[in-house]
Amino acid sequence: MAWQNRGTYTYDHRGDAHPIGQDLDLSVYGPTGAYVGGSLSWDNPYEVVNFTPSVSGTYTIKVKRYANRDGGSAFRMGLLINTY
Repeated sequence: MAWQNRGTYTYDHRGDAHPIGQDLDLSVYGPTGAYVGGSLSWDNPYEVVNFTPSVSGTYTIKVKRYANRDGGSAFRMGLLINTY
């Protein structure tokens, strides 16, 4: 999953501990609801989860907005699911 952050915000806050305007987290849960994997990075505008399903069924993907420091930014994101 990837999203855009305003370059002006990131540049203006480049000296901050967290210069990225929006911080999202990605989690995957298996058919029983058990946590399968996740990505919780804080210093870039993307999250990646790789896993091999151990059982058949419906897997749930959850996106959590951890922080939104840039309220003036429009939200745009892309999600890729590869089933090979």
